[in-house]
Amino acid sequence: IATEFAKGILCLSEDKACNHCKSCIEFNSNNNPDFFCIEPEGNSIKIEQIRELQKKIQEKPIISEKKVYIIDQADLMTKEAQNCLLKTLEEPPEYVIFILATTEPHRIPQTVLSRCQRFDFRRIGVDDIASRLTQITDAEGIDITPDGVELVAELGDGSMRDAISLLDRCSAFGSEKLTAARVADIVGMVNSDRIFEIAENISQNNTAAALTEATELLRAGVDAQNLIESMSDHYRALLLCKATDKPSALLEKTESAAARYAEQAKEYPTERILFSIKTLGEYLAQAKWLANPKIAVETAVVRLCAPVYSTDV
Repeated sequence: IATEFAKGILCLSEDKACNHCKSCIEFNSNNNPDFFCIEPEGNSIKIEQIRELQKKIQEKPIISEKKVYIIDQADLMTKEAQNCLLKTLEEPPEYVIFILATTEPHRIPQTVLSRCQRFDFRRIGVDDIASRLTQITDAEGIDITPDGVELVAELGDGSMRDAISLLDRCSAFGSEKLTAARVADIVGMVNSDRIFEIAENISQNNTAAALTEATELLRAGVDAQNLIESMSDHYRALLLCKATDKPSALLEKTESAAARYAEQAKEYPTERILFSIKTLGEYLAQAKWLANPKIAVETAVVRLCAPVYSTDV
């Protein structure tokens, strides 16, 4: 984003980042003399790099009206580099713009932050990601079902780039239609439909059916720890549905997916959901050191079907 912003600032056209003017052409070929990106050398940005920057900013722009300096991973500046940069930030040349990019803004000194405009980037909603993925699949002719799109959007975990990358990976697996189950197989995760079935059987205290479902997943190659974690995530979703009338935002799932969780949540009292989450956490810890982690899954399912818990929340 910092790089695209820099290209827009340097663009000579009114249509910013036009890709046709001299500045954009040079920028796209990494030859724009008015653009600089400072990156860590080793594990830090050293004072020598900032001193070199101070020398270069005295030279006026060559193509554009501005010069842009991106300091990537700005949180890795040494204390000496931070103090040196601070002097420049106090009285920069009017044609110079600094962009500090970091995922850990709390590590930037307040003296530096106070001289910057701050823009915090947030996760993208599942509905927005799914909408964009649908546009891509329509344009590229990718055969995927709506539930497949929803799952890819959820697995993007708030990142559009990761979701698109995953879609590209899934579309490379032959010509078979990409359903949610197919996507789950490709990425090696547990199909949510099967988890819903296990939770349904548990809510009815049907130990045999719940064990059968879990055992079939384990025989199909699902990792025991992964299965317990998926079940724990499922009960978390049920808990959030009990706690709020509009859980889709908290769940980071589409409205239709959230509605399905909300419907199943009606079958569980809050106390039982809390008991289930706690129990699964205990058996997840056991699964990590058991020689046969399947035992942890089976024991957890049996306990969930015959819960003993306090009614005090």
